Amino acid sequence: MWEFTSEILPFNDKAHDLQLALSICKGERPEIIENTPQCYVDLMKKCWDEDPLKRPSSKEVLNIINNWISNVSNEEIKDINEELKSNIMEFINAPIEYNNLIVKSHPKACYTSHLLDFTSEELNRILEGLQGFLKLYQSSKNELQNIQMELVNLQQNSTLQNTQITNLQNEKQALDSKLTEQLKQISQLNQEKNNLQDKLKKKILN
Repeated sequence: MWEFTSEILPFNDKAHDLQLALSICKGERPEIIENTPQCYVDLMKKCWDEDPLKRPSSKEVLNIINNWISNVSNEEIKDINEELKSNIMEFINAPIEYNNLIVKSHPKACYTSHLLDFTSEELNRILEGLQGFLKLYQSSKNELQNIQMELVNLQQNSTLQNTQITNLQNEKQALDSKLTEQLKQISQLNQEKNNLQDKLKKKILN
């Protein structure tokens, strides 16, 4: 849809590399062309949604645009906003050269299928380690919450035994230390992951 309004290919002025892929994943999108009708902009942004399940299908997009054209062309429909109608008609009737932008293509722009190496053995090892530590951390966190609930229940019981409370407090202290150590390891792995991603970016850019 953006290509239709701009008459150029998206990200034509950028290298199609790992850096661009990461930027798109983080939300970067082509700049909206001036004077594009708002209804068209809204539909285009839906097609850009980071969640594929929230994006309309090509058939849905076609039906929506056909509906716009039908409504604008139908003089019996009075509810359509006149300014919106004017914008859509101008947009539909605009000559090709009206939207044409001359932008020099980046030498590393590529519009044919090609593989980008996003992975390495070391990066995979770090990611697997992160997943493992995150699972352990969540498990320890749940265990700590259970102990805290047991402590509260015991403290509310007039027949509680001091030994039970002491044991639970010791378990809680041990889990606190365990969680702190796991967080340190997760932080270190995250730093290693970020460093490797930076190396991969530089490798592809060079």
